[in-house]
Order: sequence, then structure tokens, then C-alpha cells
Amino acid sequence: LQSVLARADGLGFDALTLENATPTSKFLNVSVVNDGDTLSIFGSGTYRQSAVYLAKVQPSQLADRNAWTYFRGYQQGEPVFSSNESSAVPVVSASCVGELSVRRHEGLGYLMAYNCDSPRGIHLRFATQPAGPWSTPTVIFDPFVERGYGYFMHQKQSEVGYDDGLSDPGREEEWGGEYGPYLI
Repeated sequence: LQSVLARADGLGFDALTLENATPTSKFLNVSVVNDGDTLSIFGSGTYRQSAVYLAKVQPSQLADRNAWTYFRGYQQGEPVFSSNESSAVPVVSASCVGELSVRRHEGLGYLMAYNCDSPRGIHLRFATQPAGPWSTPTVIFDPFVERGYGYFMHQKQSEVGYDDGLSDPGREEEWGGEYGPYLI
């Protein structure tokens, strides 16, 4: 598994230039927050089976994975970072994260949204700094309760007894899933 960084010199895929491809188990899905002279990079690993991790780097060194530092916990109440990704510990210990999105809000601090299977839905957390501590999650979208399944998300045909017309051909026996909890 790799984390890939590319840069575009135009609008087409043919304009992409590979900056680096780095083996990783903690930064496969990422969300980056520009904190002025530092980028806070939030990452998750295996899809819907991961916690959330944090790395920091100066914007000018983003493509240099050797310049990244990784959150490894607190010491005397202050976040501690290491140059070794394997020493990274979660800032959010959920074991269900797939896609994630983190943004800084002037009045609220940091907001994190991600999809999760337990409990099912889109979760939202808050923190005053990137390393946390992060609040307990609030489910802001439950596809069973809030008109997801059967309205714009496919229901497994054998579970509901009919074809809702929302699946791809041949995937009628798979549940659809909430996707892309991106904060804008």
C-alpha cells in the first residue's frame, strides 16, 4: 500500500507529475489543513478499518516524506512528534474510518468528518488543536434513519424484498454505502 503525491501543471491527467510514492499503512486516505507555516496531514489506513493519524510538515517540504513528523502522543501535556511513521499513534482511536475530512473553523476549532460502520453513518468530531483531544463522535448522518437507504442509497434486494433501482447492474445483493464526508 502506498501514499502517492502528484502535482498538476494543467487540467488534464496527462499534466500530472509524480512527486513521490511512499509505502504506508497510516496515510492512505488523507485530509490536509494549512495551519500557516505548517501543514497538518490527517490520515487513515485500510478502508473502514483504521484509526486517524496526524503528520506535520512545512508546505515547501510536502513532497519530501523524510521531512514529515508524526504524532506519537503527549509528554507533559504537549503533543510530541517523531520522524518515524511507525511510532505514530492515533489522534482518533476509532477502528472504522474510511474517507475523512478535517477543516479548521475560526469559531469552532478543528472539525473532522468521516464515514464509519459502527455505528453506521457519517461521524463528526471537534478539537481545539490538530492533535486533539478530539470529542466523542456525533453521528450526523444515519442512512437507515435519515432517508438514505431506498432514497439515494441502494438497499440489498433480498433484505427489502424488491429492487429499489439504485444499484449498479449485478450488485443488487450489496448494500450501498455513505461516501465522501467532505467538509467544504
